[in-house]
Amino acid sequence: MLCQSGSDQPGYPIFWDYHVVLLKNGYIHDFNSTLPFSTSISEYFEKSFIDESLLPPSQIPMFRVLSAEDYVALFMSDRRHMKTADGWNAPPPEWPLISQASSNLGQFTDMKDPAFGQVLSATELLDYAVRRTRL
Repeated sequence: MLCQSGSDQPGYPIFWDYHVVLLKNGYIHDFNSTLPFSTSISEYFEKSFIDESLLPPSQIPMFRVLSAEDYVALFMSDRRHMKTADGWNAPPPEWPLISQASSNLGQFTDMKDPAFGQVLSATELLDYAVRRTRL
C-alpha cells in the first residue's frame, strides 16, 4: 500500500499482513493513511494501490468485506501475532484487547478461507462500493 503513515519512506509502498479500514457510504476511513481520514473509495484506491496488472500475483491485494456488525461479533484477537519470545514487535495499541485468550486473525487474513464475509479483488471491491452507494 501507498500513502500509509507506517512507511519509513513517503512514496514507497508498505506491505501489511493485514489492514482494517471502514467503508461507509462510498468513503474509506483509515487511521493509518496519510490521505484525509475520510477519502472517497475511488481516490483512496487510486492513490493507495499500484495497478494490479503491474504486480506479481503474490502481491495483488485482496479484501475481505463484511459488515461492521459481523466484524465486531466475529473477530477475535489477543495480539499474539504482535509478540515474540523477546516481547512486543511494536508497541501495542492503547485500546483494550478484543479477546483475552483467543484469536481467529489467521482465518480473517487467509483469503482462501471463506468463513467470514466475501473476499474481493480491488476491481470487485470498487464495483461493490459503487453498487452499495446507489442503494
